[in-house]
Amino acid sequence: MALHFWVLPTVLVGELHAFSLLQKIGIITAMLQSQLHLFEQRAPSAKASSRADGRAPADLCSLPDQELVAGIATAGIAEIFSRMTECGRRKLTAAVPALEGICKRFSGFGLDTLIREQAVALETLVEIGGPEAATAVERIITRDMVQGPGLVLAVAAAARTGVNLPPNVTTRLLRHDEPDIRADACRSARLDPDVVAILLDLQDDLHPGVRIAAACALGRFGKVDALEALSEALESAPNHEVIDALADIADDDAVVLLGRVAQDRPDLTEAVLSALDECGSALSAKVADRVRRLSRATTAMIGPHDIVVEIDEIPYIGRCELKGETVVVTSEFGSKALEVGELPPDVVAKRLLAALVREAEGHV
Repeated sequence: MALHFWVLPTVLVGELHAFSLLQKIGIITAMLQSQLHLFEQRAPSAKASSRADGRAPADLCSLPDQELVAGIATAGIAEIFSRMTECGRRKLTAAVPALEGICKRFSGFGLDTLIREQAVALETLVEIGGPEAATAVERIITRDMVQGPGLVLAVAAAARTGVNLPPNVTTRLLRHDEPDIRADACRSARLDPDVVAILLDLQDDLHPGVRIAAACALGRFGKVDALEALSEALESAPNHEVIDALADIADDDAVVLLGRVAQDRPDLTEAVLSALDECGSALSAKVADRVRRLSRATTAMIGPHDIVVEIDEIPYIGRCELKGETVVVTSEFGSKALEVGELPPDVVAKRLLAALVREAEGHV
C-alpha cells in the first residue's frame, strides 16, 4: 500500500523562525487543510469513523473529561483533531499520555513532511502546560518520536513548556541546520560545559534570533561573555527574555539601560523591576526605587488634567501632562516642560506652573 503524507514546502520550513509556536502551527495547519483533497492514503493514522454513536464532533464539548480523553486513541480522522483541541481548551492533564501516544504512533514518519496529528498533539501539550506536559514533550524529543518539520514544533514546545533537555540532546539540536531549532534549543539548555562551548560559538551565528537566544542562555548561566550582546538587544529590541537573562550579569551600564526600558516600555516594567532586584547592587536598588516611584506617579497622572497652585493666596490653574519622563504644563501664562528627575511628576508640574505665574506676574 502506498503511503502519502501531509506535505509542507521546504521553503516555508526555512522561514518559520520569524513566528511563535502557535503561529507556526497555525500556518502549517492552514496549509495542511488546504491539501486534504490531494491524498487518499496516508501514514498510520486514525481509522475512518463510522460515527456509530451518531455523535458529531461539535458535541465533544459536552463529553465528560474521562470519555473525551479515552476516545483519542480510537477516534476517527473526522474527530481526532477536535478531541485533542478540546482537551487543550479544558487544559486536561489527564490527556497528556494519550497525546504523547499520538506522537509515538507516528515515530519514523515525517522526515521531509509534517504529520498533522503530531503537530496538533504538540500544540495541545503546550496549551495544557504544567510538569506532566513538559515531561511528555521531553520524551517526545529525546526518544526521536518526531523528525523533520515536526522537530521544529517539538523543540519550540519544549521552550514554551519550560523543558530543560539533557546535554547530549541539546548539543545535537544546537548544531541543527534549522535556525528555529538552534534558537529554541538554547532556551531549553541545561548548564553543561559542552553546551556552554556551543552557545559561545552561536553568538556568531548568521541568524540574529539564534545569536540572541544563545546570549540569553549564557546570561541565565551567569556568563558575562553575553553582556555586550544582551545590552545591545536591550537597546534595540527589549523583551522579557533579554531582561531576565541580564538579571545575574548586568553591570552599571546595563542597569541604567534597564531603567530606561522601564521608562519607555511600561509593559516591561515588572520584568525590569524583577531583574533589578536580582542584581543586588546599590545602583540597581536606586534605579528600581526610581522606577517604582515613577510608575506610581505615572499611574496617578494618566492623561492631561488640571492642577492648581496658590501664590500669595491667589489660586492659579494650569494643565499638565506626563510624556515619558517629561512633565509638560500649559496655562494662560505660557508653557514649560521639565524631566521628572528625582521628584514625583505632580510636584514638578506644580513647580512649573508656579514658575510660569511668577515670570508673568513679575514675582521674585
